[in-house]
Amino acid sequence: MKNAALIFVLAAAFLAASVAASPVAAELLSPVYPGAVPADKELKTHEKPFERAFYAREPIEEVAAFYENAAGALETLRPGQLYENVVRHPPKYKASFEPERIGVRIASDAPAPKDAPPMSALPPEIRKMQPNRCQSEHFEGLRLMAQQSDKYSWVDFGAVCDRFEHLDWAYFEITNEKDQRGRPLRKDALMLAEQKEKMGMVAAPEYMDAEEIAQRMAQLQQQGRHREAAEMGRQLHKQVMQGAGMGAGGEMDDNWEEWVGYLERLDTHAYRSLIRIHIDPSRWPEEALR
Repeated sequence: MKNAALIFVLAAAFLAASVAASPVAAELLSPVYPGAVPADKELKTHEKPFERAFYAREPIEEVAAFYENAAGALETLRPGQLYENVVRHPPKYKASFEPERIGVRIASDAPAPKDAPPMSALPPEIRKMQPNRCQSEHFEGLRLMAQQSDKYSWVDFGAVCDRFEHLDWAYFEITNEKDQRGRPLRKDALMLAEQKEKMGMVAAPEYMDAEEIAQRMAQLQQQGRHREAAEMGRQLHKQVMQGAGMGAGGEMDDNWEEWVGYLERLDTHAYRSLIRIHIDPSRWPEEALR
């Protein structure tokens, strides 16, 4: 028992020492936000010698408040979307991609603040109307049930949207998986494909993105191939129907809780803020400055 405890203490001490001595902890101009996880795949190749990136689950205003205390006043570049603290301007080298302003930058893809109240706070007559939020494919099954099922309404949809609206714009980890065009896929795209496959839609590898289908349909229409465009539209409609649980005869299964459960799982992988912190110029690699 004592040996096991000793091993645990030594392992913990080694881990703490490793974190303290890591390049990230030692080289950055500002501290890493508590709980943030590495996001260096968000950086372009020419940016990686000069900075590090991190995801944070908290809203950008909370992250900005942390850096106001840790690094000093932040410049508001876009309210609710982009903040920057310039620690200093680096010495001038001859690097083609050398950053001119260094410090910490916090970004969010959240829509510009409009002081819009949550749907649950709107008057009943407004809550009964179809909302213009939660428009992504993550909500498609729920939208269709709210529209066509007798059991659910836009009030029900609005309650779900209030909980998960940020999934429309949150950051998700870039995975090593690729789409049919060889582009890296984010975690939400993989999870959405798995959910659609689970709900009886076209298998993930064969499924075409709705935007791609719309573009292809427009091309066919311009070419005068109206019959093919119409057939492609029917296939898209069929995919959406199947995803919500709509059978061929028009009956609708109750898949509401399954789609809400999917959003709950997706939310565990969602990050609301992206933080970029520059490495101290004294530690920039010489090969990057030539």
